[in-house]
Amino acid sequence: MAAYIGADSATLGTWTGKYGADGQLIANGLQSPPNYAAVNFSGASTWTFSGLTYDPRGLQTAGGSSTRIPSVYYAATVFTIDVNLTDGNTHQVSLYLCDLNSYQRTETVTIIDASTGNALSTQSFASFTGGVWEIYQMKGHVQIQVTHTGGDNAIVNGIFFDPGSSTMVTTSSATYSGADTTTLGTWTGQYGADGQLIANGLESPPSYATVNISGASTWTFNGLTYDPRGLQTASGSSARIPSVYYSATVFTIDVNLTDGNTHQVSLYLCDLNSDQRTETVTIVDPSSANVLNTQSYSSFSGGVWEIYQMRGHVQIQVTHTGGDNAVVNGIFFN
Repeated sequence: MAAYIGADSATLGTWTGKYGADGQLIANGLQSPPNYAAVNFSGASTWTFSGLTYDPRGLQTAGGSSTRIPSVYYAATVFTIDVNLTDGNTHQVSLYLCDLNSYQRTETVTIIDASTGNALSTQSFASFTGGVWEIYQMKGHVQIQVTHTGGDNAIVNGIFFDPGSSTMVTTSSATYSGADTTTLGTWTGQYGADGQLIANGLESPPSYATVNISGASTWTFNGLTYDPRGLQTASGSSARIPSVYYSATVFTIDVNLTDGNTHQVSLYLCDLNSDQRTETVTIVDPSSANVLNTQSYSSFSGGVWEIYQMRGHVQIQVTHTGGDNAVVNGIFFN
């Protein structure tokens, strides 16, 4: 698991009492990882710009030290920091980035689950000549890939370990992946490998998701049907249900993905009685009220899957903009 928490541009290289309470690895300097972490660098070289320095951007050479080292792990393309946290706990893992010679470096940091190869977090960084701490919560075995995107090369000056919260703190996100107008209601093998919620039907959310729907009523148009637009009542079933969650104004699907990973979350929309419905789907981070994504939908009498990538705690707001009401037939998790 891995989640990006945020940035600290005020501390600079004076990490004592702020970062590295459990351990530190500094390029060409202190190599003191915690006993719960196996850390290996691959594809990186190291460089020290001018020996020890009192420039406050340079990392302290040891806890409480007044001497500093302006050094980096670097690669012209990409390098990897393999971090295996073996104690089963979540820890704060912080990367210090400082473009010490102001070469307008830009880079992307991708955290990958070492067992599955899935990307857990991706952040792009630029304008770090002043020195910035990029802070994560991590658990288990991950690989931190640092990819050069601009300037001289990709760099990390040091990696620092601290205790973390007992609960993974996950930054909420939602991106729209596109539409599928060909699958119709035959979701088996396409959608819902992890779980499904179908209006007036199957209610089987995945273990990693808490789902609550508020402000919506449910309706089934004419019982079970073999109309291919109706959702299958279960995986592999030939029976279908032409049902909807609906509201004349707005309803909310609260989705809390608790495992720290990004998942495909798909909404099936079908204007079954061809009432020329139009609606807007807005995805909001409930902790900050920030809008993460907004899409407007119309002409879905044939049945369409609207596909998103989501992480963390989000609220899916479905707002009526035309026709009889706003509808969602089902929500599916992969």
